[in-house]
Amino acid sequence: MKLITIHDEEVLKEIETAINKADRNADIHPFTQIEDALEFLKREPADAVIVDYKLMIFEPENAFKAFTDIQANVNIILIMSFNTQVDIPREIDGKVSGIIYRPVSGHDIRRELDNLRYKAAESMHEYFDPESLKQN
Repeated sequence: MKLITIHDEEVLKEIETAINKADRNADIHPFTQIEDALEFLKREPADAVIVDYKLMIFEPENAFKAFTDIQANVNIILIMSFNTQVDIPREIDGKVSGIIYRPVSGHDIRRELDNLRYKAAESMHEYFDPESLKQN
């Protein structure tokens, strides 16, 4: 499973450790900036984007739309601090695949990966045109 993670450096290590506990075969691509993650997604499809909620709610409609414009069925999982009380903006409410509270555990990651809004194969199919893979 290909996963994009976006958070600050310290938390990226926590997320990577948890992902490795949940799925040793996960292909993890960490970023500290949304713009870098978007550029990567343009080149490589991903099953899910695991992102700091603050980055997504700063401009929720624009950030969410940026990911889904590149890959329509990309799963977006928000990371939040456990003591954070925030309303998910209506622009993305009901569209995110899941929410994980810090500290992130392997169990939390596994639960969300097992319950993705778009299953991995479905997510990847939306990105690529299978006909383009056929050789002439």
